[in-house]
Amino acid sequence: MKWQFWKKDFTPINDRRLLVSINEAIDTFFGYNISGTDRVSLIKAGQGAVYSASAFISNSVASQKLKLITNKPTRTGQKLTRKQKDYLISNKSGVANRIKSADDMQEIESHAVLDLLANVNDYIDGFKFMAQSEFQKCLCGNSYWYVPRLTEKSEPLELHLLPPESVVIKEDKGKDKYGNDLFRAIKSYDVGKTSYESWKVIPFSYVNPRVDGDNWMYGMSPLESVIAEYNISGKLKDLLYDYAKNKYGSQIYVETAIDKGNFTEEQKKQMKEAFAQFRSGNTKADQVMVLDNGAKLTEIPSSAKDLPFLDNLKGFREFIFNAYQVPLSMVEMSGSNRAVQDRQDTQYLQHCIYPKLQMIQSTLNSWLIPMYADLDKQGAFFVYEDCIPEDELAEMKLHTGYMQSGIRSINEIRADKDWAPVDGGDVNYIPSTYVPITQAGQTPEEQGEDFAKGVKKGLEE
Repeated sequence: MKWQFWKKDFTPINDRRLLVSINEAIDTFFGYNISGTDRVSLIKAGQGAVYSASAFISNSVASQKLKLITNKPTRTGQKLTRKQKDYLISNKSGVANRIKSADDMQEIESHAVLDLLANVNDYIDGFKFMAQSEFQKCLCGNSYWYVPRLTEKSEPLELHLLPPESVVIKEDKGKDKYGNDLFRAIKSYDVGKTSYESWKVIPFSYVNPRVDGDNWMYGMSPLESVIAEYNISGKLKDLLYDYAKNKYGSQIYVETAIDKGNFTEEQKKQMKEAFAQFRSGNTKADQVMVLDNGAKLTEIPSSAKDLPFLDNLKGFREFIFNAYQVPLSMVEMSGSNRAVQDRQDTQYLQHCIYPKLQMIQSTLNSWLIPMYADLDKQGAFFVYEDCIPEDELAEMKLHTGYMQSGIRSINEIRADKDWAPVDGGDVNYIPSTYVPITQAGQTPEEQGEDFAKGVKKGLEE
């Protein structure tokens, strides 16, 4: 026999139990309170997409290599390749204005600040720290690095992440040293009853289009844009309605074996009460539902009535990934060929990851570098390596054109690739004849004399 548990229809917007469960699910799943937004609006269905997009972004950012560059060469500094120098002096790097001479730039491979970013503190490493920092920005729009220091002039001891959903920024309303009223000056970052002075915190924030009131102090996350769009457009209401009108409080059957007898009315009542308690989370952690008489729980399969909900849910997920600028193909198996996939990966790095790296390196150069007097004195700065992959075919055609036109030599091109030079690779050629430039315009007799002299010199040596 089959018997259905209790059934209760409800209106999605007015049913407080549904709204409370959504709030609890968001807080439990993410661990953050989304301040300044209607948390009720983010239904449970979108959490997996938000988590996936945030995880992709945070891990991509944390995996990029951050270099420490100095304008003042030293004997221990690592020389840069021509390709690296070309990138640094381009506007694409974001640090071109800091470079005085491209030939003088070197990479600092050993320094206390590099150890700090690698080790961070006693319970987390550099990769996890950077990934969690970016994850916070994806969910809340802000991330705050607490930098313990003995004095305002001393170097950092460790790095810690403050909970961005709990940080309250206090603005300083006093006067500056010139007697002018302070304008948008941060006094402290408060978490509960603990107050952190502004010189002990490095703030990272996404751009916030709302700058009125206190909004200028906090960033806005992509998650807020998703919630706002679905609230205003009415899509969220449609999604909730489609979910609620077809999905009851419980759609579980109790199914018994054919050769077993039915349950008594008292047993049915006890099971309904036990299952209601189980679904509401009121049972203890060590309590497990046990069904006697060979019974098992069976879920009602999806039907044609679920199609509107599934369609809306798919659009909801797609909008989330679009807001985070993460291609859906990264989390879904698609039939696209490798060329299309490579193009999507490049667009993801160019439009999603690259701007975030620019923000991070700019913040570190403005806040962390000045905490080290020696780095600040020598004009050192952080810069990420170029994260956007090159079009290898286009690059090969460009190098071939340079070589055939006599613009660059083989060894110059090899140096850009960090390849070892080859014998004769420093010679430039001119088009069509492909003879060394030193022999262009010579008669055959003169070329023969030069050849003979070269052979003689080689034999003598």
